[in-house]
Amino acid sequence: LSTLHNTAYAGNLPKGWARIDMNTTGMPLRAGFNIASVTDHATGIARIAFVRGFSDGTAYAVTASPTTIDATVAADLRICVVTSSRIGQLANQVEVICEGGDAADVDVDELNVVIFGLQ
Repeated sequence: LSTLHNTAYAGNLPKGWARIDMNTTGMPLRAGFNIASVTDHATGIARIAFVRGFSDGTAYAVTASPTTIDATVAADLRICVVTSSRIGQLANQVEVICEGGDAADVDVDELNVVIFGLQ
């Protein structure tokens, strides 16, 4: 392993981030960077398009985490993930799905997404 350095390089900085309101019609973007649009694809599914895309669909990583204040959703919520079963990751957009314990898709109050990768 190489020695870690506390230095910011273009390759290790976030290339995009978003705070998405999944409980409001149209899934409005509360705040973000390098996000062209968010599409409400279905319950629990947000399709996120980038202003500046990536070199290809495998050139970036996405982390997604839900924030919720709805006790009924919070009790059942398990994970928010990028899926490969639908559109998955493309060079210019990604699809994130939030699923509950029964494998049903659920909307969360806020979906937080951070994107790292090669542009």
